Amino acid sequence: MKLNSLRFRIIYLILFIIACIIAAYRLPAYINRLPWFIVLVISDLYIYQWLYKPDIRIGRSLRITLVFFTFLPSFMILCFFLSLAIFSPLDWNPVLRTYLLALASLFYLIRLFPLCILLLTDVRKVVVSVILRKKTGYFKIRLPIIVSLIMSFFTAVLYLLGMFYWVYNFQIVEKEVCIKGLPEDFDGYRIVHISDFHLGRWHSKEPLKRAFNMVNSLDPDMIAFTGDLVNYATVEAQPFKEILAGINAKDGIFAVMGNHDYGDYLRWNDADKKTENLKDLQKLYKDLGWVLLDNTNNVIIRKNSRLFIAGTGNFSTSGHYPDYCDLNATLRNIPDSGRLVLLTHNPRIISEIKTIDRSFDLVLSGHTHGLQFGISLCKREFSPALFIFKYWGGFFEIHTNQNQKINLYVNRGLGHIAFPARIGIKPEITLLILKAA
Repeated sequence: MKLNSLRFRIIYLILFIIACIIAAYRLPAYINRLPWFIVLVISDLYIYQWLYKPDIRIGRSLRITLVFFTFLPSFMILCFFLSLAIFSPLDWNPVLRTYLLALASLFYLIRLFPLCILLLTDVRKVVVSVILRKKTGYFKIRLPIIVSLIMSFFTAVLYLLGMFYWVYNFQIVEKEVCIKGLPEDFDGYRIVHISDFHLGRWHSKEPLKRAFNMVNSLDPDMIAFTGDLVNYATVEAQPFKEILAGINAKDGIFAVMGNHDYGDYLRWNDADKKTENLKDLQKLYKDLGWVLLDNTNNVIIRKNSRLFIAGTGNFSTSGHYPDYCDLNATLRNIPDSGRLVLLTHNPRIISEIKTIDRSFDLVLSGHTHGLQFGISLCKREFSPALFIFKYWGGFFEIHTNQNQKINLYVNRGLGHIAFPARIGIKPEITLLILKAA
């Protein structure tokens, strides 16, 4: 069978579709993303057929090299997906798994601009030959291709900087939050907010140790962690246990669970193992001395003043992972006049909070990562995340349907997911200082 035959392309596409079905079975929460992988492999086949056009005059060695790099990223993804038929993602070395997919995404990113040129060339040919009814060959595309390759080069440089420098270039963001009715005893209260570690993606313990040293240097009264400690399962956190135990705050560390913490991103062969995984996470928090708030609340007392700390289970409107949030249970026994800090993973919960007739003095969440990509201009941040999340990063003042005030802070996360890089959106440690308004 010749490499440039139609049969080869059909077989490769069918094999990739089978691999995606296997991945959808093993990783059910990712099922909505898998069609994009089929689009990517179709782009491979499109470039591949371009390389064998009669109009394209290139040497045999160069053509073979280009074919190799055309199929390399989809072949890496194919190997990973097919391996899921035998192995769990947890059986892979987490660093190898992370950077294998990162390398594949880098190749696709580099190819994006030349691919656009080839598509536009074909579209132009169709317009001229079909609509204008003129016969035409392929137009000269040497200059556009060179320009696109230059753009691809700079994109690759940004990506590599994001992978090996910015991804662990932690920033401290400081913000004063004015709260009406805040007791004097809590005026100046220091809350350090961290989120989204995704520990199964870290290639070294040293960056986390450095981040936690930065947390301790802020002298927090309280530390709030808003979920996604791990990526697939609790076992990913075990190598970092000693470091996790190294942060401290005067009034303790409070945590909630994120969508990745429940084990819903894996298909477990035994339901008891999934239950055991969740118990392991709860035990881990207990061993660390962190207070896990799972639709529960706690109170911090200073002299005669109280500050209520509540935490929800993960809120979800998605069909890909369950909704574990129970706001009624979370707020139980908290007086309407009580000053409240609410920890919750997903900022989309604001749609539910806005229906409740009480003030939420401070709501802390994470989840979005700012998509790990954005740009800052004139002291303002822009990220594609704003097309997905109404509240994607930073501080927001919101009002409930009853005109009660909500102060929301969305942390951009400390770790990474999908691709192990950050471009323009740095990993974040937030210091929030409460002020009496």
